[in-house]
Amino acid sequence: IMGTDSPLVWGVPGHSAHEELLVISELGISAYETLAIATRNAGEFIDQLLSNSQSFGTIEIGKRADLILVKDNPLQDVRNVREQIGVMAQGRWFSAKYLAARLNKIAREYAAIP
Repeated sequence: IMGTDSPLVWGVPGHSAHEELLVISELGISAYETLAIATRNAGEFIDQLLSNSQSFGTIEIGKRADLILVKDNPLQDVRNVREQIGVMAQGRWFSAKYLAARLNKIAREYAAIP
């Protein structure tokens, strides 16, 4: 499973996941398996930790609506996950424009901290 988003000083959640996808794919693992490592396998692990049956990791009726919509097919190149149109999180849609504005706001707030 992927795990770069653990609390590390140098790891920025989300961004470090993109780097990890690239590293995994550069090891010769297919794009399909690389994406499965990040989604299905991670979901199965979380489900086991939470003693919850199959609520994460794949797109199916009855599961959480957590996913990203990307411009180009990540099965052709895992780097395509960087070109997001938006994110669905807990059933709520967030456009790429909205997410960029939120990230910029957070960056400005952190920059203002003495």
